[in-house]
Amino acid sequence: MPNNMRVAILSSGLGHVFRGVESWSEEIAYGLKDHEIDVTLFKGAGIARSSIEKVIPCLHRGSPWARRLVRFMPSGAWRYGFGSEVQAEGTTFALAALKDLWKYDIIHTQEPPVAKVVLWAKKIGLLRAHIIIANGTNESVDFLKRFKYVQYLTDYDLQQARRYENVDHQHWFAIPNFVKMDTFRPDIVSTVRAACKIPDDALVVLTVAAVKKEHKRIDYLLREVVRLRAVCNKNIYVMIVGGSTDETPKLISLAREMLDDKAIFLLDQDYSKMPHIYAAADIFALCSLQEMFGIVFLEAMASGLPTLGNTHPVIEWILSGGGECVDMTKDGALAKALEKYLDPVYRAAVGEQARAYVTQHFDRDGIIKRIIEQYQTIIAEEMNRE
Repeated sequence: MPNNMRVAILSSGLGHVFRGVESWSEEIAYGLKDHEIDVTLFKGAGIARSSIEKVIPCLHRGSPWARRLVRFMPSGAWRYGFGSEVQAEGTTFALAALKDLWKYDIIHTQEPPVAKVVLWAKKIGLLRAHIIIANGTNESVDFLKRFKYVQYLTDYDLQQARRYENVDHQHWFAIPNFVKMDTFRPDIVSTVRAACKIPDDALVVLTVAAVKKEHKRIDYLLREVVRLRAVCNKNIYVMIVGGSTDETPKLISLAREMLDDKAIFLLDQDYSKMPHIYAAADIFALCSLQEMFGIVFLEAMASGLPTLGNTHPVIEWILSGGGECVDMTKDGALAKALEKYLDPVYRAAVGEQARAYVTQHFDRDGIIKRIIEQYQTIIAEEMNRE
């Protein structure tokens, strides 16, 4: 098996967008570095914080230039990677990175616009790298079938994809997300509560998600916390942490109407602050009805938090050893489930079980070893083919 591979991890949003895709890119790159793999993390914003990082200038989503470009593009521009601001960011990022990518053996990304450009570059002979797209954004099989190597994050989603006929999925595989257990842990001394003026005796329900109604359903969480407060005499806060969206201002206004100062919003936080944010909470809940994976589940469980999600096969699999799934399509379901976690003894026991389960199944070192083995298999197979 070849061990002297060169790997490029690509993320146009890293440095200015704070989501699971970006944190995955950063963590996998540094995990590979820790295993002495020659890796470069290509990012679209910020500064190069170490020798493995390289910043690639591009049109950032939300910027005036990106808005203008998309606005004046003709219909059908999505075919060429300019149908939205996210597409424009990923396309300009990947095009600008091409001059540096020719020397790599593996290119790995979770961003479809980026993957589309590098695949085109490989087809016309500009790149020799083997391209892996990790399906963390719920792309269609119709889109993914153009890639030889596709990483699914769960066996469930891989098996669903394999039901499609006339798709060559022989080289598609499943390797889950992961968490660094010594970064997210329950013994962190956090100052987040004090900074947010949350009393020591308050119960904090945390969610980490893009702050919007669609998909992440922040409005549902707010209503359920209101219901929980109505049936108990506890001082309950909700802490909402995540990237800003167009819906965020309305949700902040709604939270103020429903919970006044008991709703805390921490927006666009640097990823390095996240362990301290989890350590400030008592319970974690994510209210999206489905997820491709959800790194935040692992981070919460590793931090020793009881973790709740919706009854969906992927979420049930992730939480099976240290969390709980409830039917979040029903009003009152989450509030009812949260009631038992008001007991600190029960809360601590479930949190301890959650961390033990994540340690066994999703620790970063174990998953990174599987990823390296997959890289080696791909390179060896392609070399034998030649």
